Amino acid sequence: MARITRARPNRRMLRLAAVVALLLAVALGVRQLACSGGGTAASGGTTNPAGGTPVEMSVGVGEPFTVSGMTVVITSFYPANTPTLPRWPVDTGPPPGLGAGQAYYQAFGRASNDGDVVVRIDPLQFALDTGGTPAGAEPTLTGPGPRSLLKGASFDFIVTFRGPAGMKPKMTFRPPDGGTVVIEGLRLPEGMIGSP
Repeated sequence: MARITRARPNRRMLRLAAVVALLLAVALGVRQLACSGGGTAASGGTTNPAGGTPVEMSVGVGEPFTVSGMTVVITSFYPANTPTLPRWPVDTGPPPGLGAGQAYYQAFGRASNDGDVVVRIDPLQFALDTGGTPAGAEPTLTGPGPRSLLKGASFDFIVTFRGPAGMKPKMTFRPPDGGTVVIEGLRLPEGMIGSP
């Protein structure tokens, strides 16, 4: 009687099949994670806490506000005869002079990231409202430039504008996710003597 022998499984083929199955499972898991949005948002990609609705609000100088996953406060805003120069201006060229009937208006601010995703702040997103016409920040008197903030990080900045002398200015901020925040009021930096 003939004896039937069974072939022994090829161990190399079994190992290869196990490795292929493992790689396939990892690839599908990564794809599922990417599709479900489980990763960290890129800078500037955060959503407004109000469900993506653009923010429209008005605050006073010194009042913190939260937009696009960050808390921002303008600590002072005042007309400045001689503006403070930022240590790292957005543009390193010579500062512009004032025209007839113009004045500098300078703001000091701070942004902090209290959330879990990276947020982006750019001091050039602020503008001076000169009675309906926005005036952009002066890059040589504004700085530092844009920054991405990790969780728990903060950023101090200076924004300087040129506008008509003698006005009671208000400033606008356009968050990365849209909308407008209006900041009103005058306040000198702490320790500065005089009247705004």
